[in-house]
Amino acid sequence: MSDFESFLQSLKKAIAGVVGSEWKDHAKAVSSVYESFVEKSKSDLKRWLELRAQGLITQNELKSLLNGKKDLFELELERRKEALKIGLNKLWTRLIDVLTGEIEKAIRGGKG
Repeated sequence: MSDFESFLQSLKKAIAGVVGSEWKDHAKAVSSVYESFVEKSKSDLKRWLELRAQGLITQNELKSLLNGKKDLFELELERRKEALKIGLNKLWTRLIDVLTGEIEKAIRGGKG
């Protein structure tokens, strides 16, 4: 398994943990939104992970790049009206936290 595939597996587990603990009542809808966003963002995530690992971008720059994808996330969220009950900003902020945390963990070799 490639390093990026390992990252994706770790990211999926982290997302599942967040969804299970924070949005139990809407777990299916929220998981669907997050998974679709990650799937459609794979090439960008891979490139940004590599740039971050090489020290070519900071964590703040990574967050800015991720925030540039918010329109894609909004589109995915709009397709799943049930998840809208939770609110875009809360869902988006939590996803950014999970993504940046997993990227940082991946560049440290998977160590917490």
